[in-house]
Amino acid sequence: PPVVRAPLDREKSKGIAQAKDTAGKMLAQSDWMVIASVERSRAVAEGWAEYRAAVIAEADRLEGEYNAAESYEDFDKIKQEWPLNPDEQADRDRMDAGEEEEKDA
Repeated sequence: PPVVRAPLDREKSKGIAQAKDTAGKMLAQSDWMVIASVERSRAVAEGWAEYRAAVIAEADRLEGEYNAAESYEDFDKIKQEWPLNPDEQADRDRMDAGEEEEKDA
């Protein structure tokens, strides 16, 4: 049987809402840093500031791409590329380094 999809405008709206929700959840884990920077003049660590900017940029990019999609084919080509936070990136770097050491052994 044929696949029945929601109207494209509804799928686009849902994609944008999901991107904004994902961004909000990703930013929430470091919101305390921004609050501390405002309330207590604490600097936000550079890695976290870059991460937050990358999350916002990805959400904006996705919203633009969803809005620009003129067909289901365009919509289906949109790929989310969320950044890793600095802690996740450090973990990945350690794992990658461990794999490299195993290959060299």
